[in-house]
Amino acid sequence: MEIEIPDDIDLSECPGLVELTAAVPNWKRSMIEQKNKEKIEAFIKQKKKDKENEAKWRNVPEWKRALMMKKDQEDQEAAELAKSSPQKASKSKAAPPADKPEPMPKPKGDYVPAALSIDPEELASMPPWKRELLFKRDKVPITFSNEFNPDEEEDGQQQNDEQS
Repeated sequence: MEIEIPDDIDLSECPGLVELTAAVPNWKRSMIEQKNKEKIEAFIKQKKKDKENEAKWRNVPEWKRALMMKKDQEDQEAAELAKSSPQKASKSKAAPPADKPEPMPKPKGDYVPAALSIDPEELASMPPWKRELLFKRDKVPITFSNEFNPDEEEDGQQQNDEQS
């Protein structure tokens, strides 16, 4: 299988080629020839691709070329992302709509999440990460600057003091 080298491609520009001299042993010569052949094929393929791309954009105005190249690049990145992780791409496409609030989970046993005692409109206006944290809590925050009502904690300490 011989490589067809077009006349307009100069192989001296090909990076990574190793010269074969008479001092190179036969066992190494075949290995170097194979590697050189692969590098030449890649170089020729790249040159042809560059020429096709250049011909494609030859008669396109610069402003339009920049827009179209940017769009092509985004499409290629999206295709690569879809190939590399089809599960991640499908999850990102199937994101729930922002206008519908997530359904509230039911309390389990004696444990009542703090989020169930908050106004549903206020809960819906919170970011999802904050809602999730509130569903995991068992105490209800009074304000977010002062997490819990200090009176409750003082009352609890006074009761502990009285019992002692």
